[in-house]
Amino acid sequence: MPDEFTQLFARAPEEVRAAAVRLKVKKGEPILRLHERNRSLYLLLEGEADVYTENRNNYSTTLRTYRAGEFFGEMELFDEERTALAVIAKKDSTLLQLHRDYVLLWMKKDFEFTMAMCRKLCSNDYGGRVSTNGMKPLPLKDRYLYLLYQSMRFGELDELTKADLCTRLGTDIRCVNRIVAGCREEGIARYENRRFHIMDKRKLCALLDERGLL
Repeated sequence: MPDEFTQLFARAPEEVRAAAVRLKVKKGEPILRLHERNRSLYLLLEGEADVYTENRNNYSTTLRTYRAGEFFGEMELFDEERTALAVIAKKDSTLLQLHRDYVLLWMKKDFEFTMAMCRKLCSNDYGGRVSTNGMKPLPLKDRYLYLLYQSMRFGELDELTKADLCTRLGTDIRCVNRIVAGCREEGIARYENRRFHIMDKRKLCALLDERGLL
């Protein structure tokens, strides 16, 4: 629900809206740097931004793409020991930056916003039980299927490319093609006309659940 937060911000207390700083970021420029001490929430008004981290083999790994209407940076606001993942503008982008003090004030005054924030925190899979970035020894096939599931869940499956998979999985196109072909033979997912398609959602979810990824 990308528009939900934009609509909530339009109805936010006046002092909260007045405290938001408008930022313009060019394609390829960092919004947040890896391991930065972040104390702000960011709302993406226009453009796109990729979330990166590095795995233990020093691959730069893309975790997901934020689009207009989505927000990020919330994890570090509630855990002083947590540092940021890298967020880099995928396109020329416009954002609003809101300091933690005003985020907390907003939450105190607006229950709807508090619930939206709770839902977002609960959905942050890359910070929780499972890692698809190489920090845990998950088999390549499991990581591939989990990325397909997450892309489907966030409505990004149609935009996922094989190049994206190579970056996110930290491997080359030959390995990706081998995994893709194997999962098609199993009737789980296929790649056709430059698009990924889930062939059997129930089978995909059952496999991920069996691996403890759901």
